[in-house]
Amino acid sequence: MIRFPRTVVALDWTGETAKLLKVRIAGSRSQILDYAVSVPGQVRDIGPLVRDFAGRFRKQLHVAYPGRQTQIRQIDLPLASESDLASSLPFEIRRHVPFAGTEDWGVYYQILGKDREKGRLSILAAVADRAERGRSVELLASGGLEPRRMELPPLAAVNHLIHAKERDTDDCWGVLDVGASGSWLVLKRRGAPLHVRSLSVGCASFAQEIVLRCGVNRHEADLVQRAEISLSKVKPEWRDRTATLPSLLRNTLDELAVETMQQINQFRMRQGPVRRLHLGGGGALVHGIATVLQNKIAIPVLPAHPFQTFSIPGTWDDKKRDHFEAVSP
Repeated sequence: MIRFPRTVVALDWTGETAKLLKVRIAGSRSQILDYAVSVPGQVRDIGPLVRDFAGRFRKQLHVAYPGRQTQIRQIDLPLASESDLASSLPFEIRRHVPFAGTEDWGVYYQILGKDREKGRLSILAAVADRAERGRSVELLASGGLEPRRMELPPLAAVNHLIHAKERDTDDCWGVLDVGASGSWLVLKRRGAPLHVRSLSVGCASFAQEIVLRCGVNRHEADLVQRAEISLSKVKPEWRDRTATLPSLLRNTLDELAVETMQQINQFRMRQGPVRRLHLGGGGALVHGIATVLQNKIAIPVLPAHPFQTFSIPGTWDDKKRDHFEAVSP
């Protein structure tokens, strides 16, 4: 199938200023065409800024919305298994991270290293208020904007790939960023262009399958998917069943694995085998998803929870780079 070039507009609204990138995607190549940064005072009225910059591409708007109450800390914990860590982490986060938000909060973490001799585990953790998303949607809508994708600030999978330690090797590796309404697959080999593809399956697909399979409403399905509530809480008749999230999501995970493997096979024909796949995005938090995908695509799948940063293209000259860094804290 022929894929025509397309242009998307990325809005990074996570800092004190609004940063916009216009990116042209053609096949496996992506090229940054232009950028814009708002001056203080324009962030509250983001609509005109985006419309003027995006022009006819305003329908291709992808947004990283602000998490002003997001707290990020490095925490040292006793060495524990992944299952024990998942159950104890919310308690440890409350102990170590001051967070004054509502109860509707989410925890995202990345394991930095393990010291088996000392029995310690180093974690980079973030707590984000999900209510920020609703406020951002309302404010963007008031400016006449309807983003195609909105993601939590700590989920910048492409940045994780670009800055990963493996970048200095000749191995092929990639990131599967399972977002809210869809997913992005990014594959990379040193000296080769990025292979960037959008996939149809996202967290909304997970929630919909839970709704259809279990007969719960969408809000309850979202809570079950994020493991914030057990299925037996909303469906007492399921209390004696041993259903796990991967088993509830088996159809959707099959679709995701098939789409991912199709793109990996295309990449393999030109660049060689993909050695590992880092799993990022909100879908990476679904317990057991990494193991299921690894079994289906026969490639090591490593959960990764990278944090939002704004990377500057290496092709920019010093003058343009210095200007961008000065105006976009």
